Amino acid sequence: MSTLHPYWSSLRQHLLPAVMSSGIMATLLLAIVAVTAAILKRRRASAATLCQVWAAMVLCLLGLPLASQLVPAWTLSLGQSSHTAANQVAVSAGDRVGPTLGAIDSDANSSAKSTETASIGTPLIAASPAPVTKPSKVIRTTEFLAWLPVMWLTGFVVFFCSTILGWCSLFSLRLTTKETEDSTLLQELHDLKNELGIRRQVRLIVSGRRVIPMTWGIWRPTIHLPSAAVNWSDDARRAVLLHELAHISRHDCLAQLFSRLACAVYWYNPLMWYAMWSLRAEQEASCDDAVLNQGTNAASYAMHLTQIVVGRMRFHWETAVALAAGRASRLERRVTAILNATCNRRSPSMRQTALSSLLIVGSAIAVSSASPLRFAVAQENSAKTASDGADAEKASKQSLAGIRDTLLKNYVRPLDDKLLTRSAIEGMLATLNDPYSQYISAKDLAVLRISVRGALTGIGARLKTEDGHPMIEFPLPGSPALESGLKPGDVILEIDSVPAKSLQLRDVANRIRGPIGSVVTLKIRRGENVSEVKVTRDRIKLRTAHGLNRRVGPAEKAERFMIDSANKIGYVRLSSFSENTPNELNEILQKLIPQGMKGAILDLRFCPGGTLKSAVGVANLFLREGNVVIIRGRDGDETARRAANEPFVGDFPLVVVVNELTASAAEIVAGALQDHGRAKIVGTRTYGKASVQTLIPLSDELGAIKLTTAFYCPPHGRNIDRMPGKATWGIDADEGYFVAVPVDQRKQLQKQFGTSSALNQPRKRVDAITPETLRNVGDTQLAAALQAVQAKLKTGSFVNVGGSRVDLEDYVRRSEIQSQHAKLLEKLNQLNEIANELKSDNNGIKN
Repeated sequence: MSTLHPYWSSLRQHLLPAVMSSGIMATLLLAIVAVTAAILKRRRASAATLCQVWAAMVLCLLGLPLASQLVPAWTLSLGQSSHTAANQVAVSAGDRVGPTLGAIDSDANSSAKSTETASIGTPLIAASPAPVTKPSKVIRTTEFLAWLPVMWLTGFVVFFCSTILGWCSLFSLRLTTKETEDSTLLQELHDLKNELGIRRQVRLIVSGRRVIPMTWGIWRPTIHLPSAAVNWSDDARRAVLLHELAHISRHDCLAQLFSRLACAVYWYNPLMWYAMWSLRAEQEASCDDAVLNQGTNAASYAMHLTQIVVGRMRFHWETAVALAAGRASRLERRVTAILNATCNRRSPSMRQTALSSLLIVGSAIAVSSASPLRFAVAQENSAKTASDGADAEKASKQSLAGIRDTLLKNYVRPLDDKLLTRSAIEGMLATLNDPYSQYISAKDLAVLRISVRGALTGIGARLKTEDGHPMIEFPLPGSPALESGLKPGDVILEIDSVPAKSLQLRDVANRIRGPIGSVVTLKIRRGENVSEVKVTRDRIKLRTAHGLNRRVGPAEKAERFMIDSANKIGYVRLSSFSENTPNELNEILQKLIPQGMKGAILDLRFCPGGTLKSAVGVANLFLREGNVVIIRGRDGDETARRAANEPFVGDFPLVVVVNELTASAAEIVAGALQDHGRAKIVGTRTYGKASVQTLIPLSDELGAIKLTTAFYCPPHGRNIDRMPGKATWGIDADEGYFVAVPVDQRKQLQKQFGTSSALNQPRKRVDAITPETLRNVGDTQLAAALQAVQAKLKTGSFVNVGGSRVDLEDYVRRSEIQSQHAKLLEKLNQLNEIANELKSDNNGIKN
């Protein structure tokens, strides 16, 4: 067999596993359906019900070959030594490492190590594959197994050709026979079609070339009547036409084609032949029932049927793609059923149809899952196996794990294994050219999980570094840091007597964090004064829903969520989207509604986003129904997240404020509310971050990778992701609602938003908030939003409070040019600094 053409070897290796696997599953499914049909028959199920059961089974059988290649499988080697089989299993497992993100240690003697690496979730740290053992003896595959694919193909072709011959025979009959012009027959056909609700065009031909009535065709069916039909009585002719039209209304010809194809695939299985003829018999019986249900006399119909079926077709294949009124071999059973007055002749209800279909499909799924057998054909000679083993060993050495192992063993200086692995992960992620697919260390992963959960333990202050010194950027509202008197700009000199200047900002944060109730002593510098502040650590709830503060300080901590008390307009700003955000926002709104809130402003400016689940939860508060977001995966498959209408806070006028730094989950909310016409969008164009990242944990030491696995779209389906060269992205402000803020004012707003809002003026109290007061403090976007809601409440409609979409496009183009110009200036300044250093060095040499 090894001397045959390589195409034969490839065909055998791919075809044999599919044939044997699907054959086993088909036998199980056929047995289940046969038993089910027998039970239904004993329970006096109608022929139409049994017909549906067999038809559903045929469709499932046609899908089994594909299912046999998709379900997880055991590998059973045929005609191969144990050593070779073991190596094949190892290679098969290694092939699955990439897609499943699971590492497998191929060393059979290191089970503990294998357990450790399997939990890491990446093939980079897998142990080096064990050398492929050359088999001492290879058993040749038996001739039966070697020729099995040829035998299967031969049977398939023969059976399929019989179907083609039958189709050609009927096609020839239709071409050589004109449609009847008998007005009586045509009128009868027309009346019966209307009676059965058949809308398709049906040909009617009369010929002496066939002695029994036949029906075939799918798109435009054809009914054939023998030439003797013109002499039949009106009742007999009506009964025959009703029978054939019942085949058409039930799409029996299409079911027969599928059964013939399934029988061609499983021709070697006796149960398949039984199933095909059972389907044919139940089709005929169900059409007989349809005739009798129309009031036809059973005895007369049985007598006429017997007279018709006295003659048989000349060739067996003529029934391949046609449905006959009867066959002599089954005539006795049909006549007995027709004359049996107690027989169940009811058509199945929609519920019965659905249940029977679900039963068969469920059985097929269960069989596919419970029969995971695959077969691998052994190589025929030891020379080829040895060659394959050498190739596998060579490929193993060239694998990523092999390269890492080579570096660790042979590089001139010792290497850090963990650092090498992390660098390899970061290098692979860098090739994706995706700024959102990142490696996350174990420490950063812990911080990320805390931020997602929305709670941590510490003093509650955001830190930053300036001139190499760590300092308080701002204390969180209601935090121990705020209670102890820490203020923005306080420079941290020492943490529990440890100098802070030499520490990384991450190390500073780790030293400040600690158990609840413990005290941390900070030496801070405020201006020219240096003092020590003792802060008691506590659990910090990272709130993401904020209101307006007139001032920030220990004496005034209450937030203001009613921006306009006179007109009852609420205000909520979301700083991020964590697990608690929907609940926080809902609690605020539930407090505002009893206060008579008539409209609201949702501020999403400077919001970097968060979790997808949180975004859907926030949008769900304002939408009764419809899609919130559409997730598009790698292969173009789409999944929609819909509004659940629970909890729904109301249909009050709503304005959403966005800017250039509104991103990710915040864009999901803005896009959903805009597409459903639920809110007006005020501001500029958003950031355009429309990708979904999945956190894939590695080992406890390595951390995790954050990988882009899908893109999201607003309900209308447009792609808002900001891609290189793309003209549009993000969520645009509505027409007439474009309001921009100069860059310097935007930076000032961003700094003030770090504490609560643009109204946090340290030396100025603001009692009545109006669009004018907002513009005075530089927040023109919030002023426009307030003006829009006020107009809606007074006049019943929103009014334009800003520029058009054309103005927005012009602003975006100018902003892009200015950004590129700033980058070029920065690069030019760097080059100038280098040139000045070189010039200084040259002057020193001359001197």
